[in-house]
Amino acid sequence: MTCSPNYFSLGVKSDRKELYDREEELSLLENTTHPIITLTGIRRLGKSSLLATALKGRNALLVDLRGTGPNPSPFLLLDRFQDAINSSGLKSLWLHLSRQISSITLGPFGVSFAKTRPLSISFASLFDTINEHAENAGVDFVIALDEAQEARGYKTLVDAIAHSYDYNRKVRFVLAGSQTGLLNDFLGIQDPASSLFGRYVYELPLKRFSKKESLEFLQKGFEACGKKPINIEETVEKLDGIVGWLVYYGYMCLNQEANLAQVVDSAVNLELEELSKLRGKYYRLILKAVTVGANSWSEIYRYVKANSVTLSDASFNEALTRLVKYSLLEKKDDTYAIPDPITAEAARRF
Repeated sequence: MTCSPNYFSLGVKSDRKELYDREEELSLLENTTHPIITLTGIRRLGKSSLLATALKGRNALLVDLRGTGPNPSPFLLLDRFQDAINSSGLKSLWLHLSRQISSITLGPFGVSFAKTRPLSISFASLFDTINEHAENAGVDFVIALDEAQEARGYKTLVDAIAHSYDYNRKVRFVLAGSQTGLLNDFLGIQDPASSLFGRYVYELPLKRFSKKESLEFLQKGFEACGKKPINIEETVEKLDGIVGWLVYYGYMCLNQEANLAQVVDSAVNLELEELSKLRGKYYRLILKAVTVGANSWSEIYRYVKANSVTLSDASFNEALTRLVKYSLLEKKDDTYAIPDPITAEAARRF
């Protein structure tokens, strides 16, 4: 089916006309003078698409760190940076890196990093060399790390970002993460032991669509495909303003003629796969407690205690804190809630 623009395409978008709204966020990312920006928000709000669109055709690297950590291998991180450099198509950068760093070789399709033990290239020297390239070209250069919290445990990368913050005037960083607490822990802006302690970081939280924006998104998306809007009021009530689920609904309706119940069931099954990866004694019970109306610490604690053989206060508190850092729970005014309605439904079945 031909749609123009296609708001309901799956995967990361990089075409501006297919990215609905986000004008303010795009403008900030495209024109930033901040040395470090954090782009945060729960999963499926479109952070990756926003980054890819904002950086397309610019002097920038978009490094995908999904699945690298925690405690990632430096060789795996180097591979992701190498992929980003080659995907950028910036041949002048390829040439500069290969000339300035002896362990980087240039081929017809990009650069290759030597994988030696110990590493023959440091992230700090890589950022320094990118800064030299940017100075020679008279441009600012953006290095964006998608799901940056995946690199937690590898302090050397934070040290390199701090080094670049201090010395590289042409390099800027955008650090995107769907697990805000873990991203903040990784950067350590408030941690005296972190090399980024005390540095200024501009925070850009990506919000879900309002009800009006969600309705307009679905309406325009269906109309762009030559279809009448399908059940959009009930859909927005069920899926809230989480653009990833709204896209999924539109795609399923157009390609499989699915109804809302089928789409929700399919989305919940996807989310159950994600929740099944959680490894912790009390995660399941804490999430279940919130779905049955327990929203304070004491109410959640009582539910977990009533449904577990043993309960350690320390382990319970650690699990509750960790779920907030994972952004599976939100804490506001001493109450807890599951921010994603599909996650909430999956937790009921978890």
